[in-house]
Amino acid sequence: MTHEPLASSNFKTLAQDQEFTSSTEMERQFPHPILVWYKGGSPCKRFELHQEATVIGRHQDAVDIWINEPSVSRQHCRLEQQEIGYVVTDLGSSNSTYVNTLRIRTPHQLRHGDTLRLGLVRLRYYERGTSDQLLFEVVYSMAVQDSSWEFIAKSTFWKSWRMRSPLRIRIKSP
Repeated sequence: MTHEPLASSNFKTLAQDQEFTSSTEMERQFPHPILVWYKGGSPCKRFELHQEATVIGRHQDAVDIWINEPSVSRQHCRLEQQEIGYVVTDLGSSNSTYVNTLRIRTPHQLRHGDTLRLGLVRLRYYERGTSDQLLFEVVYSMAVQDSSWEFIAKSTFWKSWRMRSPLRIRIKSP
């Protein structure tokens, strides 16, 4: 398989072949927001936010999301689900909690795509049912399930891609 720049004449919209899935159906497929831990610029772990309150920290027995990194406090921050979405609160951590570049001192609402920084750890927040979350979920499941890119491209990708979005892709076989 080769990868070449996309040309408009070679685009194929997934929605052309199959019925387009609404955002409501995407929300049913992926009912919870996620946090993705990025290490060295690459995603290394995914956490689903399905509780009303989620504590993140280094003390394995006292948190809901355990991050075993020295720069993260034992109980670093708490995410709480409210009507407006998830709100993050620093729990008196030694290295502070940041949303994007802002050090938070009071509860702060998370928005889709925000980067949460706990010490040296970076987590990206994806709201439920967004195309970014969908794309991450598909790629993540392919990486976990398959070991070779060609196998991914020809089998798992099409099989896993339940939510038909107007994402334009091109796959060229040798």
